Amino acid sequence: MEEVDRQYKETTEEIKTLEKKLFDRFGDVNFGSPAQLQRMLYVDNDWSKYVTSDHKSILEGHDNFDEYGISNNGKFSMSNSGAIVLDPVKEWVADQKTYVIKPKNDRNKLSADSKNLELIAAHVPEVQDLIDLRDLTKHLTSFVEKVPTLISPDGRLHGDFKQSHT
Repeated sequence: MEEVDRQYKETTEEIKTLEKKLFDRFGDVNFGSPAQLQRMLYVDNDWSKYVTSDHKSILEGHDNFDEYGISNNGKFSMSNSGAIVLDPVKEWVADQKTYVIKPKNDRNKLSADSKNLELIAAHVPEVQDLIDLRDLTKHLTSFVEKVPTLISPDGRLHGDFKQSHT
């Protein structure tokens, strides 16, 4: 149990340090929110060129958005939630009497997944801190915080193998 307490303390301290470092660099961004991460990565910092297939920035020629959230350059749109869609098209929805913005196909979405973060981190070292924060948070919530709930009354950690359960 002492080892679990030690790891909990160390991991939470590392997470706090990384959160402060990321806050100082990127401002008040919820790093757990995919939409806020997309905005931070691709609009606020213009790192889309590292992940798009043509290696061009989505902000090239961008000045503002129209009333549907589509950039004046036509390369992307941003929803109210902050999610970014590449190559947007307006589609009329008759029963709702409004336009809905959709990508031309499902592959045209910028993501804040680990693959894209790794691509950006190769060019922008600060993004590695974001990757490290995700890894440490996963380690803390998936392993360190779970172990105390698995300790038996005798103070030991026992395996529980159930042949008919997954």
